[in-house]
Amino acid sequence: MHRREFLIGSVLSVSARAADAGNATWTLENDRLRVTYAWSAEGWFRLASLEDTRTNRVWTTPSSSSVGVLRLGGTGGLNLGPSTLYSLPTVTQENLDNGLRRLVFVLEPKGVAAEITLEAEVYPGHPFLRQSWRFKNLASRSLTLTSAAFFDLGFQAERQRFRAFRVNQWVDGGLKGNFETEQTELGPLGKPWVLESGSFSQHCAWAALRDSRNNGLTVGWEFNGRAQMWLEHELANTLLRLTGFITSLNQPVGAGQVFQAPAVFVGSFRGDWDEAGYQTQRFVETALAAPMPDRQIFPYVAWDSWGYEDNIDETLLRRSADVAARLGVELFTVDLGWASRLGDWNADPVKFPSGMRALSDYVHAGGMKFGLHLPLLEADPASSVIRQNPGWTSSISDGFYGAVSLCPGHEPVKQWLTSEALRLIREYDLDWILLDGVNLVKVCTKTTHTHNARNSNYANSVHGIDEIVAAVRRQAPQAAWENCQSGGRMMTYQMVRECATSITCDDTAALTTRQAIHGATYPFSPRYTDRYLGEGMVNRYNLRSGMFGGPWMLMQRITEWSEEDIATASAVIALYKSLRPIIRDGKVFHLTPRPDGTRNEAIQAYSPRLDRSVIFVFRHDGPETSLLVRPRGLLPNSEYRVRFQDTGTIQVATGRDLVTSGIEVPLIDMDSAEVILLTPNNVEDASAQ
Repeated sequence: MHRREFLIGSVLSVSARAADAGNATWTLENDRLRVTYAWSAEGWFRLASLEDTRTNRVWTTPSSSSVGVLRLGGTGGLNLGPSTLYSLPTVTQENLDNGLRRLVFVLEPKGVAAEITLEAEVYPGHPFLRQSWRFKNLASRSLTLTSAAFFDLGFQAERQRFRAFRVNQWVDGGLKGNFETEQTELGPLGKPWVLESGSFSQHCAWAALRDSRNNGLTVGWEFNGRAQMWLEHELANTLLRLTGFITSLNQPVGAGQVFQAPAVFVGSFRGDWDEAGYQTQRFVETALAAPMPDRQIFPYVAWDSWGYEDNIDETLLRRSADVAARLGVELFTVDLGWASRLGDWNADPVKFPSGMRALSDYVHAGGMKFGLHLPLLEADPASSVIRQNPGWTSSISDGFYGAVSLCPGHEPVKQWLTSEALRLIREYDLDWILLDGVNLVKVCTKTTHTHNARNSNYANSVHGIDEIVAAVRRQAPQAAWENCQSGGRMMTYQMVRECATSITCDDTAALTTRQAIHGATYPFSPRYTDRYLGEGMVNRYNLRSGMFGGPWMLMQRITEWSEEDIATASAVIALYKSLRPIIRDGKVFHLTPRPDGTRNEAIQAYSPRLDRSVIFVFRHDGPETSLLVRPRGLLPNSEYRVRFQDTGTIQVATGRDLVTSGIEVPLIDMDSAEVILLTPNNVEDASAQ
């Protein structure tokens, strides 16, 4: 259930539990996690421990001034950190419907005219703590915040060694990142392992680490702007430290005003990186993720017009809609080239003489949803918005198809963009917005704008694109949003809160697509790994290369397809629809290393709820003509029917035998793709088509 649907059941004031004279602790717990916060007689406040009650692993923090909950610096000598002393906090507990529980701490730092409100939440069934804080300026004058660690946590490491794991974003057209996974051992070099996250950064906003006993932590943060997360094992004092910083912060906070830091979540797991990813995904889907537009048929089978690039018109798109409906497409999206020009968000009257609403109605009549490509922050220099408001541009433009960039941190720009998006949804009856652009968190140092000239990273994310999308979604919830900024270049959990899905790699090649899916399905649910399948042969290999995840978006010139092409694609689309509940809700197992084209590969999804599994197996141009696949996650004593989709061959074996002995999958030809379905032997295999 989405977080906004949790309703307050009760609010209670909470008394401190005295551990000894002058000290106090508070406990927040659910069926999987017990969290303890502590305040000492000296005035130190910290998160004292995280206990995974299923694995009995307890992560404790030292009772000293070396560990706190946040760091904050600014003008006027503001310097809050682990050694800051606080008065005994006021604490309330909120028990919410469906089991969500929250502690709210109001902290008063001694000698500082400020108030910190820290919120801690646990969700039923998940070993995760979600934490956020806000700073209120109680001084009579304004100040400027210049540094903020939204997360600052340290655990006693004993004599354990720790390995850390992260995933790249899609960086510089894939030249510097296509969701590669990276891992290292913390500590030996005495330096922190740094993740650079957010819009146009290097890494996804997620990391995992585990000790030599395979007890681990995952951490994710909800910020679309650029940030750093430092993971460090301080061997000298056996301290494992996780610290997240906002980059380039210069946020003014007037007297009585409030600064909100990004939220962060940390969770416990035991196992491998697949387990870390799965636990993260289940928590995020429960607590954070934007609702699915239609759970019964999501992730969609979609078609996007960019196969024709911007050479589109209403005649071509009506013909495309006819073919798309025959194929079983559920979402029809008109990409770049529909508007008079970028920034003038009206249908080109030459290309669309009947208007965009007429095309929308035609698509809807064909049983499909209608979407529109919308690079909101980009505008042609000749557009009316730029001619009338030349000062609205950001100081750096990103060169999106000759456009200049608007600055969403500037208040009048934000208001105009919000109203334009709402107008388009209303006038064109939109079900889907493809939010595109080179960089959605613009760089702007203009002193004439309403944001601080050195604060565009925070302002253009939190008070820019975040507030625009939130306002539009609030007033027009019928339109779902897809994140697509030059590919997967803003893979954060704030993006997940705002969008129903996200593109991964902005490349339609089969191998590149599978590489992106392999990495992105660690931190993100499969529904946040949509792919565009471009031109190429209409065959099983190319089509199946994009099936794992969702939505599955065709970007081909389907009006040029033969009847044989249509029949081939229709069969694969029908298979995708039968498998998507398993993939969407299942646990992803990366059965082989990252695809590289030289070795055969396999990826699996297993649905514990359905006790069903699907395995995709590929051969690109490597020399091996088969692959021994050992599925995972199966119930050892259950008997499964193993069906090869192409040959129809059926085997029956127990889960234990399949995990131990594996399945030999023949891959005779180059560019081979096989799909294997595993179903309980006593259940009708509805997926076999």
